[in-house]
Amino acid sequence: MSKISHKDKYGLFTIVMMIVGTVIGSGIYFKSNIILVATNGNITLGVIVFCIAAISIIFGSITIAQLAARTEEAGGVISYATNEINLYAGCIIGWYHSFLFYSSSIGIAGWITSIYIEELFNWHLSLEQKLLIAASFISFFFALNLFAFKIGTYFQTSVAIIKLIPLILIAILCYIFMDLDNILQFSSSKIQANNNSFSWISAIAPIAFAFEGWIVATTVTHKVKNPKKNIPIALTLAPLGILFVYVFYFVGVSLYLTPDNIIKMGDSYLKYLATNLFGIVGGKLVVTAVLIAVLGTLNGKIMALIQMPYSLSLRGMFPYSNKISIVNKKFDTPINSGIITFIISIFVLFFVYIDKKHTILGISDIAEIIIVINYLLYIMLYVKVINLAAKKEIKSIFKGYISPIMAIIGSCMMVYGGLQNRMFIYVSLVCFIIILASIIFCSTKKHRFMNK
Repeated sequence: MSKISHKDKYGLFTIVMMIVGTVIGSGIYFKSNIILVATNGNITLGVIVFCIAAISIIFGSITIAQLAARTEEAGGVISYATNEINLYAGCIIGWYHSFLFYSSSIGIAGWITSIYIEELFNWHLSLEQKLLIAASFISFFFALNLFAFKIGTYFQTSVAIIKLIPLILIAILCYIFMDLDNILQFSSSKIQANNNSFSWISAIAPIAFAFEGWIVATTVTHKVKNPKKNIPIALTLAPLGILFVYVFYFVGVSLYLTPDNIIKMGDSYLKYLATNLFGIVGGKLVVTAVLIAVLGTLNGKIMALIQMPYSLSLRGMFPYSNKISIVNKKFDTPINSGIITFIISIFVLFFVYIDKKHTILGISDIAEIIIVINYLLYIMLYVKVINLAAKKEIKSIFKGYISPIMAIIGSCMMVYGGLQNRMFIYVSLVCFIIILASIIFCSTKKHRFMNK
């Protein structure tokens, strides 16, 4: 069994940019209108929901950083769950991430790529053509990360910087040119309308999607320079910066276009906004930049997913572990693990196509529900940190008690928001089946597991 080389490890800047490059993508652009629908156009309430959702991400990242500082093994959260809790916890999280968590995000990111391709070139694509384009981009980035992973890493770092430009630039121009009188009048009329309704809670799920990707840094812990120092720093700084950028953009765009217009235009609001601010050519450039941002998200999720079956196989937690744990010496990559995850991702993409064709989930998507359920699994890790603090192994009251407690509260809020989705129960059933399968596999193969 070959292990991944320790040469060319990632530095702090690279790992922070990897998180930023993975998180900031289609979510903030694609979900802003959905957030406004949920809050009935109330911008202030939208910001509040952003902050509520961010509680889970920010405090969750600070909490998991405490576990990241205790190991340099491959696998990220798989290692934390296995080493700090038990083999079953590691297997549950590992299988969930391999079969559902990352693959659903990859499927959605691939589909959104086809939508922005359509807008960029003014094409009128059928759903089947969008499926083909999405599958082509997913295939390309899998090949890139399997056979030229250094290029994939450089792309991720560069994209992280590129994708911040349109977000910040659009927001700044929106603040400069917005009509203050109309916006103040509109906002005051909406606040009263939302006082007696809790439908805004449903906005938490799309915000969770927009934030997702921060955990990706833990999957490459074994490739990071001084991970016990750099991983905790990256997991703390990146989510805070992302929250600021998201709120800055959301408020600016909402004030400039007004929530009513954004809700009416739906997903096409971005093209209209970009053209309105920069003209036809400038609008095309903005859409191009957003497309690159989406590709950065797609690439980052693929980078993480490729490592999941490999990391599980190192511990005997995946079928045919002896084959999937092999690292190709020429490409320094677990090729078999990549092939498995590619097949899973294409299968999920096909489900996304079926969903769009028959409008099963409405304006939501499967990734939103899978993401919020994932926060339930993280509660196991948060409780473990509290346990370590009680044993005096984590001495900071803030890191050992306050952060994990806030993360648990945030996770519960995430799940409550996801419950508002009409398909939550059905998607949860699929998630339960995967979790049950992982427990059964763990039970039957427990004697083969490699305890670290």
